Amino acid sequence: MSGNGIFSTPATFGAGYRLHYVVLLAITTVMLPLGGTEAMSQRPESPSQTAGQKKSTPAGLNIVMSGSGIRETKQDVLRTKAEFAAIWKKHSPHPAGPKVPAVDFKRQDVVAYFLGAKPTGGWSVAFGEIKIEADKATVPVIVTKPGPNTIVTMAFTQPCAIRSVPKLPKNVVFAIEERER
Repeated sequence: MSGNGIFSTPATFGAGYRLHYVVLLAITTVMLPLGGTEAMSQRPESPSQTAGQKKSTPAGLNIVMSGSGIRETKQDVLRTKAEFAAIWKKHSPHPAGPKVPAVDFKRQDVVAYFLGAKPTGGWSVAFGEIKIEADKATVPVIVTKPGPNTIVTMAFTQPCAIRSVPKLPKNVVFAIEERER
């Protein structure tokens, strides 16, 4: 084996292998905070999200990311285009970043949960099935954290989830459930 302890590689790979590894590491470090691992989808909303309400559209916004410009834990129900644009500007501050996604705020709201800065990878955020009762909605948030023996990326991450949902009642509660990998 050759290397300096950080980049220990088989001697047959030599310096070219190490350079490739350093470049890949540098690209990953730059892309994660810019949303390089973004997963955006337009998907049908589940029937349980629309219980007791008419379905607003056949597709919705669903974003799950490990990188965000929002570094503190934050939860929001966004009911207007202006509210969503303000959060999006903080979430994606890079000028070349993605534009604010289109949402029909006459029929939809946006729920957002930002986990804040974490010292490693292995953290994630997801929404469960939203339960709507007469004048109250419960938004389940599943926070998954790395277990003690989990191999993780040694880079800061800022996991978040953003989803459009049919219009919610005025009273919305986020129910946080923590899980371990």
